[in-house]
Amino acid sequence: MNKSIFMGRLIRDPEIRYSQTDNGEMAVAIFRIAVDRKFVRRDGVKADFITCSAFGRLAEFVEQYLLQGLKVIVTGRMENDNYTNRNGEKVYGMRLMAEDIEFAESKKAMEERMQAEQDAQNGRNSAGRSKRPGSASRDQSGANSRPARSGDRREPAYEEDYEREHEERTASARGANARAGANSRTGNGRRNAGGRAAASRNSSRQSRDIDEEYMDMNEVDEELDFD
Repeated sequence: MNKSIFMGRLIRDPEIRYSQTDNGEMAVAIFRIAVDRKFVRRDGVKADFITCSAFGRLAEFVEQYLLQGLKVIVTGRMENDNYTNRNGEKVYGMRLMAEDIEFAESKKAMEERMQAEQDAQNGRNSAGRSKRPGSASRDQSGANSRPARSGDRREPAYEEDYEREHEERTASARGANARAGANSRTGNGRRNAGGRAAASRNSSRQSRDIDEEYMDMNEVDEELDFD
């Protein structure tokens, strides 16, 4: 008797082809399943990979319902799968000729498992991107290099930056006070000089008025001619 039963998951989607026979076209399905071992060997091998073939109506069933990751129970007979490769070497193998295929899990359970695996893969991809060298420094440098808007005050990122900005602000304030004092002294000097110039002009005008009055008096005396 030659009868074998394997339970495992498809490692990829089935390969479907059609061949011509005396009775017409016939579907042929080839797929592989991973069958877990009960014990793990020292070399770390955890599963055996079984190549399966299905024909006719069963192959059409495989084409319509089976896909990668689905857990199935395959019943059939084992046959030699020996062939000669391009180098002329004989290659020995075995193939399960499927006679019956059953689902080992529900479609809902399969979809939930595949969704969980997809979510886990997305989480690993996100973690890998966040740990990529230079990503954090680029983000931080980009944030610090953005120009500050008018009215906003950018906080220094480090203590040294804070001290440097504090010194710059202090020096700027001192410079502004010095300029204000110089402007004040210059303004006072200009006002004092203007006052002195005005006083000088007033004194000159007053002296000139007295001289002109004196000269006018002489002219009057000459006109009287008391002789």
